[in-house]
Amino acid sequence: MLLFQSASDMEFFRNAKVVRLRSHHDKYLSANEDGETVTQDKDGTATNARWTVEFVNHADTLRFKSCYGKYLKASSLPFKPGLRGINKVLQTKPRRLDSSLEWEPVSDGYQVRLRTPYGQFLCANGGVPPLRNSITHDAPQKTVRQDWILWDVDVLEMRSEDDTTNDDAESSQSEEPRSPPGDIKMPLGKRGKIRKEVKENVTRISDKISSIKSKVTVKVSQKRRPPKVQYFSDKK
Repeated sequence: MLLFQSASDMEFFRNAKVVRLRSHHDKYLSANEDGETVTQDKDGTATNARWTVEFVNHADTLRFKSCYGKYLKASSLPFKPGLRGINKVLQTKPRRLDSSLEWEPVSDGYQVRLRTPYGQFLCANGGVPPLRNSITHDAPQKTVRQDWILWDVDVLEMRSEDDTTNDDAESSQSEEPRSPPGDIKMPLGKRGKIRKEVKENVTRISDKISSIKSKVTVKVSQKRRPPKVQYFSDKK
């Protein structure tokens, strides 16, 4: 097992295949047996505390897969009614891998923060129930909660070249297509109008081609007609 003492952003996970994430409360990020929720647990030796690391192609982000084969997800569901800006973190297995499953490492001395695409951070909550031992993603404003988004990374298993190749192949097949920088998404109404115009143009061109073909066929058939034979009689 490797314990990182200092690193920059992605270096925390560069050669990691399986990790444990230890919170400020000296508890580990753990996948619950229900296959849906996550929590903090003191038992770092449990399988539930093991997370497989996947690197996202062409991005400085990661995905974490639980022992149940599900991904750590920054959901849009509020943790509790009335708690604004504090959303649930779940484990899920979607049909397509989207950005809600991606976490960007941000180094902070000997520790790391994990940022979501929404600018919030993976947070190990303390205090009193219902927050105690819960896992959310938010941007803590109170000083007392600033340390709750810091994590120690324990590398339990290193990656091999085969692991890297397999991850790249699986990722390219299942990742949601990414729009190139500056790509503008066209409104649905406009897309429908353009699709209709293209269809009409294709039909018009197809009709012209058919007309030209028929004319060419007629001309060719006329050229292939046998010459007329004229018979002359010798009788006068």
